[in-house]
Amino acid sequence: MLKVLRCSASQIVFLLIGLMAFETTPPLYSATLNDEGKGKPCEVGFATSRLKTSEGELRLDEYYRKDAPRQAKILFIHGAEGLLSATPAPDIFDNGGEHKLACSGFDVFIPHYFEVSGRRSMYSISDMEAQSPRWLLVLEQTLAHVISQDHSPRVFVYGRSLGGFLALQLASHHHNLAGLIVVSAGLRNGNSLHVSDLPPTLIVHGADDQIVPAAQAKALNDAPGWRVTHRLVLLRHGGHNLYFMSDDIAQFIIDFSHSIVDRRPSNEGRRFH
Repeated sequence: MLKVLRCSASQIVFLLIGLMAFETTPPLYSATLNDEGKGKPCEVGFATSRLKTSEGELRLDEYYRKDAPRQAKILFIHGAEGLLSATPAPDIFDNGGEHKLACSGFDVFIPHYFEVSGRRSMYSISDMEAQSPRWLLVLEQTLAHVISQDHSPRVFVYGRSLGGFLALQLASHHHNLAGLIVVSAGLRNGNSLHVSDLPPTLIVHGADDQIVPAAQAKALNDAPGWRVTHRLVLLRHGGHNLYFMSDDIAQFIIDFSHSIVDRRPSNEGRRFH
């Protein structure tokens, strides 16, 4: 029997746009990073493109490993603060561990989806609620583009904070995703979400998060109706903005993706010090 959870967003009808124009520019940058797993250099390539959607154009960045096959793709959805860094230099900021993920064989796509709203960041709850339908439509079309790329059939959706809530909605409508990663987000009272529609899911949350309480992450992990593997990583003393832990979160994602491929059970919640 299907059980329905109640969450705070209204029902959103997704519309897929069949034809999208995509313009690319040559790679702008590459960096040599340490590949800790193999003890040899890792060359990360970077490219930026303009993606035309029904709501307007947006910039789409891509991070990938240049010297090895791309094993899977990740669509990273940023939070309300926007992107910390819109440049590819790894010594400035990582938005979501994209450099380490690229070194591990992921092709990481980062859409600047706030561009369709004419903003770089957004902190007003009412503005977020008003813009969410547009963002979800744009992200739906961006995901369709990412899926269409030939590098790998395996696609993960990864969202942080606001992006995590958007990722949950997005993933619930795509049953062919390899996995979902939700960071600093979860289930709120009053929203509806069918967890039975989600792909294998990794939930990462700070135990001391004062913006999105950890109870929301626990509610997602403990929700009835799961049909696939799911895991909660609760970070003790972690707050809401976990950028300083992007490298660790990237490793959680790498391990989680391997557990899916290897079909090892991973549905037990874990607590990390």
